[in-house]
Amino acid sequence: MVYASLSLRVHLPLGYPEDAGARGEVEDAAGLTESDVSELRMKMDDLCQELLSDKATCVFQLVQLAKDFVNEKNVPSDDCTICMCPFDEDEQFFLTVCGHSFHVECAARWVHDQYVKTFEKLELDGKAEMPAQGCLTGEAVCPVCRTEISEERTKMLRERIDKLYVEYQEQRREEQLNAERERLEQERRAEIRKNAEKLEREELERTAFVQQPVVVIENYDGDSVKVLRHFMSPFGASDCRLTSQSSSQSLYPRAFVWFSSMDKAMKACKNLQSRYSIHVATYDDFKALNSAGQPSNSVRNARGQQQQQQQQQQQQQQQAFNCAEDDEGVADGMGTLSLEGLTDLIRWKESGKERSVQTALHVKPGAKVTRITNAEDIRTRRAGFIDVQIAAPPRDGEANEEVVAFIASLFNVKRGCVKIVAGHRSREKVCEVSIPSDFREASQEDEAALDSLSSYVMGRLELFG
Repeated sequence: MVYASLSLRVHLPLGYPEDAGARGEVEDAAGLTESDVSELRMKMDDLCQELLSDKATCVFQLVQLAKDFVNEKNVPSDDCTICMCPFDEDEQFFLTVCGHSFHVECAARWVHDQYVKTFEKLELDGKAEMPAQGCLTGEAVCPVCRTEISEERTKMLRERIDKLYVEYQEQRREEQLNAERERLEQERRAEIRKNAEKLEREELERTAFVQQPVVVIENYDGDSVKVLRHFMSPFGASDCRLTSQSSSQSLYPRAFVWFSSMDKAMKACKNLQSRYSIHVATYDDFKALNSAGQPSNSVRNARGQQQQQQQQQQQQQQQAFNCAEDDEGVADGMGTLSLEGLTDLIRWKESGKERSVQTALHVKPGAKVTRITNAEDIRTRRAGFIDVQIAAPPRDGEANEEVVAFIASLFNVKRGCVKIVAGHRSREKVCEVSIPSDFREASQEDEAALDSLSSYVMGRLELFG
């Protein structure tokens, strides 16, 4: 590898070599310092004077002297621009086409880093994968002037570049393993933290569950939480929630009712156990509540159709039963009961408190509600509803479901046949109870039908007298 060069010009005067000596001049010196050029000139002058005394030719001796001097000084005079260290005489160097010299180690590392940057850019864009050993290529430029360094020029650096690439691959694998270990460690810590939070949450829920008992109604037939809240408020319920039974074929949702004490929860279970499948919830029921969904509209519609069919069947059975009772009473010569008896008081217990309900028979032609006090008035109209007037109704929004449930059981009809409406007075509430169609379609002059209606109503009242 040539790092130093020069041009030698020899002047031969007249009378050479006997009368005058030759003179050498150095031109276009490259890779040599000024002190090196001055030293070479002094050596050539000494050689010319020595040969002049011998009257011998000196051209070939001057050429050989310059050649030997250049070979001796064939070392870059500048420092390596990568590591900023000087060059040693016995050290191998790398020279670019632009004339800049570097240590082989520095040049190999520089070119390797340039190749790796090219590969990582393509890898980031998804256009390249990790090259095999010995196949790493790319673009490299001179660190001084940015002139491109061709692959042909870097052949002498290939062995060292391959070794550096092996080290780079090992470093990449180690970084990937460390990143995977860190990810697994973070997942493990997150799982531990999640489990700890879950245990803490369950402990808080368990504590709250013990302090505030919950009652589960498996076959609740209501349609909304508002209705459920009104229905359970007389028993001292503090909160309610409906959930769907995804694992069951039942059309009825599960009702969860919170109570402030276990005594109230047990009392509610005792009072409603004949009507519903009800029990105090376990902690497993409470956990299932958190994962359960709300009843869907399709389930509600299906449940409404089922209730309507059951209501129609029950009405037909009740009508047949009432007709049989009326026929039997007439055959035995039993007297008819007066409608004036409907003003009797009926008592029932609601949440441990005794309430009074005064009943009166009403006829509702269209939208008008008319009070009927004797049998003579009912003969002039066709009754569509039996309206039960509540003499001392609870506050608005309270215990409505309890009243509806009582009136439905009083007249032995489905709850859907009972509807709460406003009465004549500001504090008056009236429960409309559908009258069986056989009585409603009777002729105005049909005394037997009116007497049967009276017997039917009074018979229901006697059961709760």
